[in-house]
Amino acid sequence: MSTTLGVSEPVRAYIQAWGVREDPELARCREDTRADPRRGMQIAPEQGALMQVLVKALKVRFALEVGVFTGYSSTAVALAMKQIHGEEARLTACDISADFVERARAYWRGAGSRTSSPPASVLPPRA
Repeated sequence: MSTTLGVSEPVRAYIQAWGVREDPELARCREDTRADPRRGMQIAPEQGALMQVLVKALKVRFALEVGVFTGYSSTAVALAMKQIHGEEARLTACDISADFVERARAYWRGAGSRTSSPPASVLPPRA
């Protein structure tokens, strides 16, 4: 998992304890990804919370995510959009890895009625 840049460990711990209201499906995604050697590609919980604040402040209804990895950020964004716009919210996600898209789909489905699975595409890698 990535970490917040330029923040000491005590400040990061404080932010995570008091400033992050992590959805259970996001927590599951984070915990499951912890064992992956590529875990550094996943955003930190406080980064996901910031993305949700921005979605709500800007009243985002449509979003595009390029590179889904395990789906943490796309799930965070979809959950926030769904709170505001319900079924009218749309998130489109794409990645060059079919494995990443399938892993993310599991978390999108796990979020259940709180979000629907966004359309996702597997793009061919650049030559």
